[in-house]
Amino acid sequence: MQGLADGYFVLPYTIGGYFAGTKLGKVTTDHDAFKEAVSSVNARTQKLLKTGGKTSPSAIAPPARATSCGTTCGMGRTAKSLETRR
Repeated sequence: MQGLADGYFVLPYTIGGYFAGTKLGKVTTDHDAFKEAVSSVNARTQKLLKTGGKTSPSAIAPPARATSCGTTCGMGRTAKSLETRR
């Protein structure tokens, strides 16, 4: 349980204090990275909507265990998975 509690319970109580005490700069939508992200999200959304509900979720997105995050993060990680670069 401690492994799960470190990020799940501690972070929500500490990050608020960090943001409350930090002067953040103005955020705009003029940056190229923002425009690229919006374009990417819109393209992915259109791809999902074009399926018309006839494609299974597993055909669209692989299970988490097949992704690098699913094998290198959390309680299921191993020394080998941490040394392997994907």
